[in-house]
Amino acid sequence: NLVQGNFIGTNAAGTGSIANTTHGVTFTSSASSNTVGGTAPGAGNLIAFNGGDGFYVQAGTANRALGNSLHSNTGLGIDLDPNNPTANDANDPDTGANQRQNFPLLTSVSANAAAVAIQGTLNSLASTAFDVHFYASPACDPSGNGEGQFYLGTTSVTTDGSGNAVIDAVIPAIVTAKFITATATDPNGNTSEFSPCAVATSTVAGLTFSVTTTADTGPGSLRQAILDANAHFSAGDTIAFAIPGDGPHTIAPATALPPLTDPVTIAGYTQTGASANTLADGFNATIKIILDGATGPANTDGLSLQSPGVTVKGLAIIGFK
Repeated sequence: NLVQGNFIGTNAAGTGSIANTTHGVTFTSSASSNTVGGTAPGAGNLIAFNGGDGFYVQAGTANRALGNSLHSNTGLGIDLDPNNPTANDANDPDTGANQRQNFPLLTSVSANAAAVAIQGTLNSLASTAFDVHFYASPACDPSGNGEGQFYLGTTSVTTDGSGNAVIDAVIPAIVTAKFITATATDPNGNTSEFSPCAVATSTVAGLTFSVTTTADTGPGSLRQAILDANAHFSAGDTIAFAIPGDGPHTIAPATALPPLTDPVTIAGYTQTGASANTLADGFNATIKIILDGATGPANTDGLSLQSPGVTVKGLAIIGFK
């Protein structure tokens, strides 16, 4: 079977004879030699928002998962029996669903404006050629063995007599999300589960996103600036303030602000009239931006920093509870 160019999603848990509809694509009853997706333009499927796994091989071999966008599934992006991530084993001698093909391990990922360099290893059957496919996602799957929202490209590696291969690839792709994963597919078409996530670094120049209103949402809001900075994968963006009027200006989020998931500087002292502290002993700064959580929900953080390289300056953060 060849499955290409579809949206396969929003499958909820079924009952009785349709219990397996919770997964996006399921192979059972020893179903073998099937291809879901492909590397040609338009061949990949969008497999997302399913109540179970995106691509589930319960039984059968040589089932390829190539070039798909797999994300936001409750279970794993790719799951080989048994459920949950199947650990690699030395030299990959075990059998079962898709021969329980070992997944790669990524050790280093760096991106620039035109390409991404990826290093890692694969341990599997000795003296065998494998296709390694790479993906990027804005978040890592909770299992740690991520999904793959954006397909980046592929490289080929051949294991040595000890079953080891070095991955050293430069993929001509623009990376817009920092969590990178990979799969390995053997010559017979057995595709592995996704590798553990590797966090990419970027040399792409940062952008400046301006906050021009105290409104909680919409263009010019702090919330929108955080969303835009998170979406721009770079070496570090800046959120500057240019709210009209003398101030101080109070921003009162109605709900929790998005977590900061990419390097960014929130530069409160860029607001007109604000000034940084100049005293070695004391505090003479002028703060013009107040982030006030008094009217928001309980148990809400003012700012949640979930990335290295975040800097916060020149804000009064008050009232969160």
